[in-house]
Amino acid sequence: LPSDFRAYYRCGLKIAEEGFLADGCRGPYLLRAISYTLPIQFLFGNSHLAFELVNVFLLSLSSWLFFLFLRNCASAHIAAIGLVFFNLSPDLWYMMTLTSQDVVGTFWLSLIFYALSRLTALLPTTKTSGLRSPILWSVLIGIGLFFLYLQQSYYLFILVSLVLFTIYLGVRASFPQCFSVSSNSTTSPARQMTLALVFCCALPFAIASSGQKVLKANFTERQLGNSNFLRYVSAMDVTGANRHYQMMAWRLSYYPKIPVELQNKIALKKLLHEISADPFEWLNHLIRKNYVLALPNGYLNFSVRPASDPGVGRVNSDWRACQIFLVYFITFSICVLAALSVLLGLNRVTSPPELFLYIFSLLNYCAILFLTESQARYDVFLVFPFSFLAASSISKCLKIEEKELSNGILANLRGILFGTFGLSIALVLIYASVSLIRNSDLTLKNQSGFKETPQTGAPDVLTPRFLHNNFKRLVVAYPGHQEIRPGSIISVEKSFVTNSNQLRYLRFFVSNAQISNKFSPWEAADLETRVFVNDRLVGEVRLNTLNVAQFFEISDSEILKGPNLNIRFEVENHALIDPIEGKKLDYGMAALEYIDFQ
Repeated sequence: LPSDFRAYYRCGLKIAEEGFLADGCRGPYLLRAISYTLPIQFLFGNSHLAFELVNVFLLSLSSWLFFLFLRNCASAHIAAIGLVFFNLSPDLWYMMTLTSQDVVGTFWLSLIFYALSRLTALLPTTKTSGLRSPILWSVLIGIGLFFLYLQQSYYLFILVSLVLFTIYLGVRASFPQCFSVSSNSTTSPARQMTLALVFCCALPFAIASSGQKVLKANFTERQLGNSNFLRYVSAMDVTGANRHYQMMAWRLSYYPKIPVELQNKIALKKLLHEISADPFEWLNHLIRKNYVLALPNGYLNFSVRPASDPGVGRVNSDWRACQIFLVYFITFSICVLAALSVLLGLNRVTSPPELFLYIFSLLNYCAILFLTESQARYDVFLVFPFSFLAASSISKCLKIEEKELSNGILANLRGILFGTFGLSIALVLIYASVSLIRNSDLTLKNQSGFKETPQTGAPDVLTPRFLHNNFKRLVVAYPGHQEIRPGSIISVEKSFVTNSNQLRYLRFFVSNAQISNKFSPWEAADLETRVFVNDRLVGEVRLNTLNVAQFFEISDSEILKGPNLNIRFEVENHALIDPIEGKKLDYGMAALEYIDFQ
């Protein structure tokens, strides 16, 4: 499959030739082309070498700005060491060879970090130094915030971090004795709080919002993309790897087929169902995502892919095993040093901009972990805090006394123990919370436990294979390794116990069990699905004509009588199916999904 990097490149060329209505260039592709690929292609034409040179230039600027940020937060010694670790980051090296939005995102992040470090240093002395410099740095933060919006990366988390940081500055100014702050400020606490609110939060947000309004005035909603938060996060799949191509089925083929007035309600129910149906499965899901994010070879894997068209893909396969070893070794070394800095108490957060860096990094990482899809390259922003922590570790170890090290370890040990205890309490509260909503009307119904319908004297009724039979999805397939005659059916059923003698509705999806219609081993078949509720036919679909999934809502009071609700799912084949073997056996034939009734 072509990568998004190639899509950004092509969108820049398409927009240059066809204008902003170019086919396939909408939403993030349009915004990233406007703020990255299009200007470079306008200046240098169809040249991938130009992108590589611009990437080198932008990351060089990022290195310089990050060095200045570290010097403002800590010292020139730590800044010099941090710069080495920053430039040793494998992701930065490999993403320079691609048209990656992360290059531009890294530059704007480094600019915001540096501008914020200058701004926070000026706020306590604005009474004597004037407002010209704070306004300048605040405007730069706002410009960076707007361009991060264009890049569709980090914008929301920088904004939330700025709000939290502003609150911290206000509390710090009001109670300096609690933060070991010197009292040489020439500005009153109330004025500092006001200035922090204006320059760290309000003015940057106003600039970014103004830029967004200009965009909306010049582009249609369809061009900019209609992003719905619930539609996005409800695509979570706690049983899968949460890659984009796996999650897009819900966003593109399920959610749009729900009546508009029910979309957000069902999306919220699905999201809560994913989290609460099996809390341990949800924790395993977070562990799996964390493992994916922790892989250091995200960009290395892209750079060794063969190019399908000139100039975009990079072939870097020579000495690949050696490259992989070096990538893992360098990343592991930086992580160990960063961990030592935290665990051994070698680093104390004394600078407000340093705290902002950690707030942003933690927020962004948690958002990826809990809400979005996962790819190994998505945590490239961690190069900033990890370089800082690793540099602090080296610098402090060179100067630290044995007694100071011992005191630091003891102090941090107490913090780690309290943190572990707090995390344990939080996990218990989370488990208790999800247990309360698990069987409530806030979630979908747990549909695991479908069994083969008892049949007698019917040789064309075959024993199904359950590819999935879990809390949200029933996926069945005919047995493989044998010829399937026309007229063969499979039949499975489950009886649900309801809390009412009369239900108001029953909702569910029937699908072809694929994430798209591009490939299925059953494409030569002629399959028909039927859904029976209390022995009454309520839905039938010819899978050959189905675009992935179809939504059903049943409200017939005669059918929906409790307290038991028997649902039977049948799949009948109307064509000859040749024996299926190998990987094709892993493909489902039909699915009954996301059952809900009330």
